[in-house]
Parts: sequence; C-alpha cells; structure tokens
Amino acid sequence: MLEEKCSKIDDINNQIEELSKECLSLKDKRQCPNCHAEIDVNVDFCPKCGAKQETPKDYTVEDVESETEETETTEKSEETENSDEDK
Repeated sequence: MLEEKCSKIDDINNQIEELSKECLSLKDKRQCPNCHAEIDVNVDFCPKCGAKQETPKDYTVEDVESETEETETTEKSEETENSDEDK
C-alpha cells in the first residue's frame, strides 16, 4: 500500500515537471539547471547565477503536445496494470 502511494506521488511529480516544462516552452523560457531560475531560451549564461547554459533543443508546441500525449498514454497503461494487480 505504501509503495503504491509512493508510486502515485512519483507519477504526479512527473506530471508537474512535464507541465512546468510545457508552460516554460509556451513562454519561450526554460529553467536554469544550476539555480532553477526561469530564463529566456536564447541566453548563453543565466542572468541570476551566471551558469553557462547548454544550447536548448528547438521545441515546438507540437513537440510538447506529442510528449504530453505519450506521457498520458503511458500513465493510463500503468493505471490499468495497477488496477489489474489489485484484483
């Protein structure tokens, strides 16, 4: 039971992370991997901490929607598996 709840928490955290990435992408922003500040996608250095930034992958809205759909499909199949195990 505890493992199931921990697994659900992990799934929800993953959903939050994906949605956060989608929101940043829609605003043409990204998150600094060093200090987690919201920064423009085209900067080479974080204006907050000065960390060098990797060249971002060129995401389109379609890419993000596709990734979101894949995540939702995977989660639904996992939920089905979990409900089958409960029976």
